[in-house]
Amino acid sequence: MEEIKKTFNAFVGLAFEEIAAEFLSDKFKTGKWWYKDTEIDLVGLRKGEVAFFEVKWCDMSYKDAIKVLRQLEEKGESVKIKGKRAYGLIARRIKGKDRLGGYVYDLSDPMKKNKSENV
Repeated sequence: MEEIKKTFNAFVGLAFEEIAAEFLSDKFKTGKWWYKDTEIDLVGLRKGEVAFFEVKWCDMSYKDAIKVLRQLEEKGESVKIKGKRAYGLIARRIKGKDRLGGYVYDLSDPMKKNKSENV
């Protein structure tokens, strides 16, 4: 049981990244990106736009979210893809996410659309 407790959040975090990729799949073609020791959890591509996402299985304060987004912008500078750049965050919970704007989602957002919804 102790081993399960130690690895549970890491396991759920990986699964959450897969769920996040699926959530974005109707908006972007997504994949991971890494080079040397720099990793971006998800990069989304669509005509004329590239969006970088950090995926966190944790509850985040507004201040923490700002910090993560700034770090993501720095990482995004390493990616040599043309297009309008956007940055996003997907986490278990983000306090003050409405103040962040852009592509910021948490579990309070619908993770699965109804088939009748438009994108």
